[in-house]
Amino acid sequence: MNSADSDISTPPGNFVLFSFGADVRLVAEAEIREIFPHIPPFLWLEGNPGEESGIALAALPVNFEACVSRLDRTRPIFMRHIAPVQRTVALTGGDEDLTTLRRAVRELSAEIDPARTVSVQSRLLGDKTPRPYSRTELNRALFEEIADVSGATLDARAPAQVVSVCCTADTAFVGVSETAQNRSPWPGGERRFKREEGQIARSEFKLLEALEVFALTLPESGVALDVGAAPGGWTRVLRQKNLRVVAVDPADMDERVLADPGVEIVRHAIQYHRPSSPFDVIVNDLTMDARDSVIAMLALRAYLKPGGIGIITLKLPRHEVSGQTLLKFVRTDIARLATGFAVIGARHLFHNRSEITVALTTLP
Repeated sequence: MNSADSDISTPPGNFVLFSFGADVRLVAEAEIREIFPHIPPFLWLEGNPGEESGIALAALPVNFEACVSRLDRTRPIFMRHIAPVQRTVALTGGDEDLTTLRRAVRELSAEIDPARTVSVQSRLLGDKTPRPYSRTELNRALFEEIADVSGATLDARAPAQVVSVCCTADTAFVGVSETAQNRSPWPGGERRFKREEGQIARSEFKLLEALEVFALTLPESGVALDVGAAPGGWTRVLRQKNLRVVAVDPADMDERVLADPGVEIVRHAIQYHRPSSPFDVIVNDLTMDARDSVIAMLALRAYLKPGGIGIITLKLPRHEVSGQTLLKFVRTDIARLATGFAVIGARHLFHNRSEITVALTTLP
């Protein structure tokens, strides 16, 4: 059913936007098609010319609430974010787009609970697309509309509900949902950390994101084993959490890690190291075939204390395989880990590239 404005329409069905890493599109779509068989082909939204966005428009056989319920049960690995599409807006690239988007949000104001906090999360695909407004300006304009119509209070950090807006060069997709339904409180699941002074490696963001996504609470004190530690990014994060660290890697460590009295450096491969005492935390970011990394992690199971935390990254195959084959590889590796650990969860995080992160704990 179309609205009174021909440039705003209501999709005839249950449409959602799925967000994945652009480099795992094949396996991500294969996983979703297992959860929702027989859905039509995804429409992959375009970013800049020649760049894949990793965002897909999908028509589902169930409404958004039922979709979220099914995802909660199946716990997909490769999906980062989901948002409903309740309005589509034709964009011209001119100043009038802001006015049209405000009208679309006004139409959805009945979906917003004025007694609960709300945020606007917008994504502008194709940063080379000329637009007369920035993402910040768009968010501000749309929240002004929401506040005017509903009286809801803005909370950009931890909102209870979200108005999601995703703009391509010629179309915007708009919807309202509970923040908890979106599988990530961050737009598109893109959890960004601020680079800080003293940071050793980008990989630090992977560990920080894993702790957050899997809701892991590290002990206030204790000892961690960092496997494949060089140059020391994960070791630095663990030290910031007040853990002493045994860092195992034959490669060179950053001089700041070498100078830290709370770090013991072991300069050889983990296959040749046998710890003398158990650990509260074991992390593994080895750059090797996933199967070999799983074997190394299972060999360390006896050294993780009861209730201890394990985190491992599993590198995806470098050779070209189908999405279904890759999904089988990943599930096989996770099943192997489950023979020695309880698997808390597995996700392709925003800061992962060709790998997934698995959170573990010790079996009873």
